[in-house]
Amino acid sequence: MLSSVKVKNIIQANYKKDSKQYDEYIDSLKKADIEPVLLKDNMNIVINSAEINIHPASKSKYESSNDYSIITNISYGAHKFLFAGDAEEERLSEFINGNTLKYDFVKMPHHGRYDKLTETFLESTSPQYAVITCSEKKEPEEGVLKILERLNIKTFLTSSGEVVINSDGKTLSVNQ
Repeated sequence: MLSSVKVKNIIQANYKKDSKQYDEYIDSLKKADIEPVLLKDNMNIVINSAEINIHPASKSKYESSNDYSIITNISYGAHKFLFAGDAEEERLSEFINGNTLKYDFVKMPHHGRYDKLTETFLESTSPQYAVITCSEKKEPEEGVLKILERLNIKTFLTSSGEVVINSDGKTLSVNQ
C-alpha cells in the first residue's frame, strides 16, 4: 500500500510485535522513509470540520496483542463514527468504562469475534449501523450477528463487498 499511496505520517500503537508480519511492516516503512508515531497519549486532529480522536491502549501490558489496538472516533457535524480496531475483552472494558458518547456507526472490534463484552459494547455505543471487516474464509461469529440483529443495528459485512459511508455532517448513508 505504501508504494501506491502517498503517506506522510503513520500513527501506530505503542507496541512492537515479535512477528514476521511486523518486521515486514517496519521494513516497508523504512523503505518509504517514514518514521511511525508511537501513540502513547490521546491525539486529537481536526481536518476541515471533522474531529478525529485517537485513543491508545491505557495499559503497558496486555494478555492479547489485540488489546493494544488504537480506538478512533470521528465527529463530523451531527454524526459520530467509532473504529474499534481488533480490541478484545480488556481493551473493550477500558473503552466501555470511559465512553460517554453514542455513535451512528461502529466498525466492530476483532472481525466480529464474540467476546463476553460484545453486547455491553454495543449497548454503550448505540449505533444505527455496524460494519464487520471479515472474509468468506473468516466470517463473523454467529453470536455477534444475533446480538446485532436483536439490537436492530443494520449490519454490513465486508465479505459481501465494499461498504461506503457518506455524510455531509447532516445526513448519513451507509451502503453496500
